[in-house]
Amino acid sequence: MKAKLASKYYELSHRVQSNDIRDYAKKMLSIEAPQPEHIAMLLLMGLIHDFQQEQHSTKLQAFGDIAKWCEAAHDHLATQERN
Repeated sequence: MKAKLASKYYELSHRVQSNDIRDYAKKMLSIEAPQPEHIAMLLLMGLIHDFQQEQHSTKLQAFGDIAKWCEAAHDHLATQERN
């Protein structure tokens, strides 16, 4: 899981010219000062998709379960952000 998170962090960081995931969060979430929970939300969104793809290609339910857990964690963070 650490490798997946590191890979996703690297991938998202390099989607902006500065190679800084905080700048990516500013762009994607339209917020001026992203906090760690904002970065976590972006990482979780990417991991959800990755694990769903792995479950589809391998037919292993464990990947689907992990995708659901990532989605639940993302939803929890999003709810906290709205409140």
